[in-house]
Amino acid sequence: MLGVGTAGKITVISSGDGHRVFALRGDTIGDAVGASSAPAGDVNSDGVPDVIVGSPGVPIRNLVHAGRVGILSGVNGHILRRFTGQEPEARLGAAVAGGPGFDRDGVPLDKTSNAITLRVHAP
Repeated sequence: MLGVGTAGKITVISSGDGHRVFALRGDTIGDAVGASSAPAGDVNSDGVPDVIVGSPGVPIRNLVHAGRVGILSGVNGHILRRFTGQEPEARLGAAVAGGPGFDRDGVPLDKTSNAITLRVHAP
């Protein structure tokens, strides 16, 4: 099981030249940071593709394994958006997928957009 006994970790590598862009390590043992990830398109319109990262083991307040999904900047890993599970064992972020869909105001865009559609599935 991913994340058991250690905090999770994800490393983002440039597809252009292979250098390490950034790494993200979880804060909590068992948080499962990086259990799922997907390209997010260019969410913040800076010309660099961003990434969606799921962390289904993250506790939110007193909710065990509520989970979290973050959309991170492809430049430096800064959090652009964060979504959290709202009930115990929701395991939000167990699976994620990106693609065209919504911009920052939540208005649906056409299929040619570089924004993202966030699809999150719990087991």
